[in-house]
Amino acid sequence: MKRLNYLVDSPDAQKRLDVYLTEKNSSLTRSHIKKLIDSTSVTVNRHSVKVSYRLRAGDVVEVLLEKPRVLHVEPQELPLEIL
Repeated sequence: MKRLNYLVDSPDAQKRLDVYLTEKNSSLTRSHIKKLIDSTSVTVNRHSVKVSYRLRAGDVVEVLLEKPRVLHVEPQELPLEIL
């Protein structure tokens, strides 16, 4: 599990939590961030909050990311007729 911590500065105060996290971590989409927040994998000052939470200077945002699962995909023999 990967843990990301952010300390909110004055210029980022009043931003929505989902927008702030999208700006801080470009590899996460807003929809993925919303799912993380809804599943309580994102906390602000160690408390669960809503997606629309407005940040304040000095807030500590913590994100817990699970490592991606490795998928084992095997090819299948399919009878295909090419026209």
